[in-house]
Amino acid sequence: MATYEELKAQLDALNKEAEAAKAREISTALSQIRETVLRYEIRPDQIFPQWTRLRSPDKRRGPLPPKYRNPMTGETWCGRGRAPKWMSGSPREAFLIDRPA
Repeated sequence: MATYEELKAQLDALNKEAEAAKAREISTALSQIRETVLRYEIRPDQIFPQWTRLRSPDKRRGPLPPKYRNPMTGETWCGRGRAPKWMSGSPREAFLIDRPA
């Protein structure tokens, strides 16, 4: 019966051999794929149609119009992010720019 060290060495050798075989087969497969794509003029969205649905448009937020105003300084805040210090201690409704009359 083989010892633990011998079995571990065999396992390491087999893992290295498997990785080398995988790399060779991937190289061959990629060559065949590239050749087929070029021959038939295949577009990526024809191969992976779900990728176009997964990619959402860029949703960067632009600047918002000011929603609150400091009556003392005229400084404004849009309501996004941390509230400014001048709003602490008072209800936000007191600083609304478009208050209903």
